[in-house]
Amino acid sequence: MSLSFKTQIQVEGLNLCRAVCELENLGFELSDIRFLDKKRITFCVKSKECAKVVAYLKKKWYNTEIIGEVGLSKIFKAFKRRAIAFSLIVVAIIAAVILSSTCLEIEINAPEELTSGIVAALEEIGVKKGCNMRSVDLDETENALCVSLPDVKYAFAEKKGSKLFITVEMLSTAPQPDDLTVPRDIVASCDGVVTRILVLNGTPLVSVGDAVKKGQVLIRGQNTFADGTEETATAMGEVWAETTCSHSVRFMPTTIESTPTGNVLRRKRLKIFNYFTRYDREIEFKEYDTQTTVKKLFPLGITVEYQTVFETKTVVRENTLESCYERLKLQAYEGLKAATGSNELQEIVYSTDTVGNDTFITAKAKIIKNVAIGG
Repeated sequence: MSLSFKTQIQVEGLNLCRAVCELENLGFELSDIRFLDKKRITFCVKSKECAKVVAYLKKKWYNTEIIGEVGLSKIFKAFKRRAIAFSLIVVAIIAAVILSSTCLEIEINAPEELTSGIVAALEEIGVKKGCNMRSVDLDETENALCVSLPDVKYAFAEKKGSKLFITVEMLSTAPQPDDLTVPRDIVASCDGVVTRILVLNGTPLVSVGDAVKKGQVLIRGQNTFADGTEETATAMGEVWAETTCSHSVRFMPTTIESTPTGNVLRRKRLKIFNYFTRYDREIEFKEYDTQTTVKKLFPLGITVEYQTVFETKTVVRENTLESCYERLKLQAYEGLKAATGSNELQEIVYSTDTVGNDTFITAKAKIIKNVAIGG
């Protein structure tokens, strides 16, 4: 028993019954004959005879249109497409298995000056890109790094899929103590009123309650002994003062914002380890924001990346100082806290200042801080 594949043809013209009879007399097997109307008919022929039937009908001045494959032919083609897709999936899985046992990348987390030495130490024991991950002994790798590199505090190796992570930390070098005989003064970093003084080395030049100016010497780099002799020194200590700090925020009469239009596009692509395929759709928007999620497809390093694209448009907004005042006050307050590093701001005062064509909201507050810096 032989399998025959069939194709459906639509014919348009006059005397369609005569045309059907002529085709059958010529030996063509017609089936599933259907009259759509007086001038149109459809029927099925063997796929291998389709070209001959169409050629004969065109000679007789009939209009013909091939509708498509039917029956076993259609099933065969569908199976063929699925077989190709299945083959690609099998190939991807096989490639994933091979790649999962191969070192594709080595990430080194260490001081930059050690990178070349780490790479050389790894290559000595056969650890490099392209090597078999199963042959990488983590304990051996860590020991080799500790032996090969000087002053190593610890070395850590970790496998994640086809990626090898190497972390090396050096022993910290203790800072050299300051030479206390080097002359240096301590000066004020800003204006204020002194509230507390702590002198570790040197001679204080201010007292509690004194008003000081920025740059004024607070502790001189000089020691005076009981016998009246003096020697230069490095001034060390703290001088705390009550000072006023401020932070200004500019009012913008016009702002440009990006707002969503409501149009959304969704697309996806395949990721095999660190290699990406193309997205299945192109972005048609001129302005847009994206949101990406990743879903693991197989436990072999294959994932599907889903991306949602939100179309946006640029909108120009006109603002008034009254509508923005509270928001600007809050921004000035948060900026003041960040600038001072203090959450205990006292006597906060807000003001509106105009400089040229610009308007600013300024927050001022009193804080107590160490104003001593090296001269």
